[in-house]
Amino acid sequence: MLNIILNKFNNLFINFKTEIKNKILIKNINLNFLYNIKVFYINKFYHLVELANIKIINQNTIHIIPYINKVIKIIFNKIKDYNLYFKIVNKKNYLLLEKKSIDTLILKNIIIKLKNIYNTTIIKLKILREKLIKKIKTKELSKDDLYFFIKKININHINMKKKIYNFYILYKKNI
Repeated sequence: MLNIILNKFNNLFINFKTEIKNKILIKNINLNFLYNIKVFYINKFYHLVELANIKIINQNTIHIIPYINKVIKIIFNKIKDYNLYFKIVNKKNYLLLEKKSIDTLILKNIIIKLKNIYNTTIIKLKILREKLIKKIKTKELSKDDLYFFIKKININHINMKKKIYNFYILYKKNI
């Protein structure tokens, strides 16, 4: 599932780069910086999704906004390196850029798309967590099943597997 989202994310940047190149909307900027942002952000995105997993697996509620803010800060800090200075204001579910120009309007659109992708990821992770807890409660989920479940949702990080398994053990003790 995460791989699918990351592929969508990758395609989003490819389209973004093509759009800029075709319309020549950003001047005097090396287009390679877009690739650098993509690589930097994909790494951070994966890390944030792992954090989101930990948070979801260990709590009954999901706190989306802190993670969205981290995503915004990552993009903002990276873009600042290329002298594209603007302030991001978070108003409810909508992102605004204080300085309006062709550059920032494009960037605003890309950030909104990224935010939507991330929100979708959190929702899917919540559904997966609910499925996991339901299976544990109904005793449908054994140790082997759990590892199959982890593999199925593409969580390959060793620490993540340990975290989920520890959660499983604690939950079983309380049943």
